[in-house]
Amino acid sequence: MNVLELIANPPKLHVNEGKLMSAWKLADEELLFLDRRLTQGMKTIETGAGVSTVAFALKGTDHTCIVPDEEQVNRIRLYCTGHIAC
Repeated sequence: MNVLELIANPPKLHVNEGKLMSAWKLADEELLFLDRRLTQGMKTIETGAGVSTVAFALKGTDHTCIVPDEEQVNRIRLYCTGHIAC
């Protein structure tokens, strides 16, 4: 998987009114910016989690995300397990 595939088919990681959705994410340009700048092993941190977290995983960063929603973290891990090595 690469960032273009992630942009074309973003995972549903956020819950709104009881339904999973993929609309809450960084803009495509921002995801492309991250893809150009991140390198494997880079130490990164973000507040919140979602498609951007998957982008950090795609690049192999040593990433920490601060998020209070354990279920969302589990959805991200499950998605990564099926699509990339996180």
